[in-house]
Amino acid sequence: MLMRITWGKIQDGRWDEYVALWQKSAAEAHGAKGLGGRWLLRDRDSNNAGYSISLWETGEDLEAYVANQQGRPVNADMVACFTGQYVTTICDVCATDPAS
Repeated sequence: MLMRITWGKIQDGRWDEYVALWQKSAAEAHGAKGLGGRWLLRDRDSNNAGYSISLWETGEDLEAYVANQQGRPVNADMVACFTGQYVTTICDVCATDPAS
């Protein structure tokens, strides 16, 4: 299992626009092979910063999804909301706590 985590800062006044674009992207991704869930989180200490997290069964599923998303207008619109500060990290899930 893998998690794809993107951290970034959104331009002043564009958070609501970014949320709407993220939700549109999430709706389009619904049912993607291997996708276990998606979350958008807003940093409580830095109002314009946040995280987008997705859970994937395999690296192949994630790679296929990313390749399919290249060039999609909603993704370009989302990137345009960033200040230029964003980074994506792929992590192996090493342990889980099912009681959480």
